[in-house]
Amino acid sequence: MNFFANGNSENAIPVRPMPSPGANYNVHGSTGCAGNTVIGSSGFGVNLFANPAAVYCNMRQPILGLDSGDGGWGVVRGLPYWSLDLSASKSIRITERFNLQASATFINVLNHVVFLDPGPGDYLDTSSPASWGISPGQANTPRTMELGIRLNVS
Repeated sequence: MNFFANGNSENAIPVRPMPSPGANYNVHGSTGCAGNTVIGSSGFGVNLFANPAAVYCNMRQPILGLDSGDGGWGVVRGLPYWSLDLSASKSIRITERFNLQASATFINVLNHVVFLDPGPGDYLDTSSPASWGISPGQANTPRTMELGIRLNVS
């Protein structure tokens, strides 16, 4: 059972309102309603929830005849995604015919990391409590720079 309307499984239904997700670092999983399984313990240390066990225990499977529908799209909001890029250039006239153009382009100039949302399959699947809410990795690229010089002849 997962939170995505594609695939072969139905969406989970939250019993109570869910907390706002965020990039929570070094989350240590805890046991809860999953028996001896430590909820949200696998992965590289970034979880969508500060307390993954509380959110996991807040979910239930749809009950045929009682629920008119499952959670549908957007039950769990994703992490924010933003990046700041910068480009600057300068033209320098050398003579009447020749000029130089220097440019610098920076992608993700602040080197801000954006984590991937937990995706279909294991990361928001109630049948895999150990990976509940785990971010599978980084969504954007680290800062990259491109410097260039062009000689223009007119």
